Amino acid sequence: MYIKTILKVAAVFIGCFIAGGLLLPAEFELSRSIAIAAHPIKVHLQVGELTQWQAWWPWDRKRGTKTLTPGPITSGPGATLSWTGKPRPGEVVLIKTSPTEGLEYEVLLAGNAKPYKGKFIYHATEQGTVLELVVSGRFETPITGPYLATLCDSMHGGMLDWGLENIKELVESDKREIFF
Repeated sequence: MYIKTILKVAAVFIGCFIAGGLLLPAEFELSRSIAIAAHPIKVHLQVGELTQWQAWWPWDRKRGTKTLTPGPITSGPGATLSWTGKPRPGEVVLIKTSPTEGLEYEVLLAGNAKPYKGKFIYHATEQGTVLELVVSGRFETPITGPYLATLCDSMHGGMLDWGLENIKELVESDKREIFF
């Protein structure tokens, strides 16, 4: 008697889990921003040059497992930065860059068929720059992917905030002057 009830409850739970996975969106988009007391070009010196990413890259510091390796081109479209380590190897490829507007990139992770997209957008203000970071993509794993998409902000949002804080600290402590 109890076994039948337990099996029925388990079947309902599994059915609801599968239905939820089929109904929830598999796409995600995270967006964070921070005000930086510096001109967008100064922000771009930190963000647009991939050799600088090691200094603010949040995943490396938190997990301590990544070795970042810049490619032969380190700035501008086609520039690459790869890594090894946990949870998987991957590569960032710059797609579009502008020292006053921002940059777009793709993140290619080992085992993923499609890349994730990212953007740094520079919003010039009288006080400096509001740096906006947008990361988007789609989890391709059936059933569980949509749950991961739903949890993406809580899983990775803090890392994005921390990375932006690192960029702010580096840019605001940079004493080089920009003339234009």
